[in-house]
Amino acid sequence: MRLIFVLLCILFSFSSILLAEDFGQKIVVESSGLLDDDMDKTYKDIKGTSEFLPGLEGDEYIGPKTKETTSFSLPGMHGNPMDVDKKKYIKDVDHTSLGSMDDKNYFLEYKIGELIGEIENKGRSAMTFNYFKDTYDYEDSESVFNRTYRQDSRSHNIGTIQLGYDWFISRKYGDFSTGLNLGYGYNSGHGIFQTTKVRSKAEFKLITLPLDVSVKYASVIGRWFKIELSAGPSVMGLYQTRSDRDSGERGKRRRQIGTGYFGQGALKFSLSDLSPRDFYKLFDSFSITKVWFGVLARYQYFSNFQDDITISGNSLGIGLSFEYL
Repeated sequence: MRLIFVLLCILFSFSSILLAEDFGQKIVVESSGLLDDDMDKTYKDIKGTSEFLPGLEGDEYIGPKTKETTSFSLPGMHGNPMDVDKKKYIKDVDHTSLGSMDDKNYFLEYKIGELIGEIENKGRSAMTFNYFKDTYDYEDSESVFNRTYRQDSRSHNIGTIQLGYDWFISRKYGDFSTGLNLGYGYNSGHGIFQTTKVRSKAEFKLITLPLDVSVKYASVIGRWFKIELSAGPSVMGLYQTRSDRDSGERGKRRRQIGTGYFGQGALKFSLSDLSPRDFYKLFDSFSITKVWFGVLARYQYFSNFQDDITISGNSLGIGLSFEYL
C-alpha cells in the first residue's frame, strides 16, 4: 500500500511539470554548468568553418567580414564613406548623376561649342544663295527698256536670285577661293508704240542670266563676323519674248549674249554660333561646318550685246552661305 502511494506522488509531480511547460511558465532548474560549457565548445568548433550560428533560416549574420561580402557597395554602405570623388568614377552618359551638381545641358552646349570652334575653318567648299534688287541701269538708244520695264505701271521686276559655289584654295591667312555665280533675273512690262507713245497690249518678258567667274578673299573677325570681297569676268545672257507674236514667228523670241565684269562685297554674320545645338544637326546630317548671313553689295557692267544695250550699276542684297567639309 505504501509503495502504491509513493508511485502516485511521483506520477503527480511529473504531470505538474509538463502542464507548467505547456502554459509557458518558467521552470527554475539548477544547472551544474555542464550545458553552458557544451554550448561554448559547440560555438568554438563551428566558428572557423561557418559564418552562421546554428538556428533557423534568416538568423542574423554575425560571422567575420570577408572581401566577398563587400564586392558591391554604394557610398555609405558597410562603412564606406560618402566623401568620394564622383567625377573620377562617373563617366558621362548624357545624364545628370544623383548627388552631383553637373548640368547635362550645359555640358552638351559646351561640347558642341568646342566642336564648332574646331571645325569652323575646316570647310573645303561653300555654297551661297543670294538675292539682289534689280536697280541696275539699262541703257539703249531709244530707251525702250526703261519705257517697257520701268515706266509701265503694270511692269514687274523681281530682282536677281544668285546661286554661287566656291572652292577654298587656302585658309591660312584669310580665305582665298575661286568659284562660279549663276544668276536669274526677271522683268515684264507692256510695249509702247514709237510714234504715238501709246501703251500696247503686247506683254514683253525679259530674263537675265549673269554668269560670273570669281576670285574671292575673305577675312574672318573672331567667330562672328566675316568681310568678303570678290571680282572677276562675267557674261550675261538675255532672253526676251513678246505676246503679240505666234510661236515660231519671227521676232517672237530674242536671244543675245554680252560680256563684262563684276565686283561684289559682303559683311557676314555667323548663324552657327546663335544656336550650337541646331547647327550640330546640320553638321551631323550634311557636314556643314559654318552658316553665314550676309548683307551684300554688287557692281556689274555688261555690253557687247547684239542690240545696242548696256547694263551697269550697283545693287544691294542679302544672302546665306554654307561651308562644307
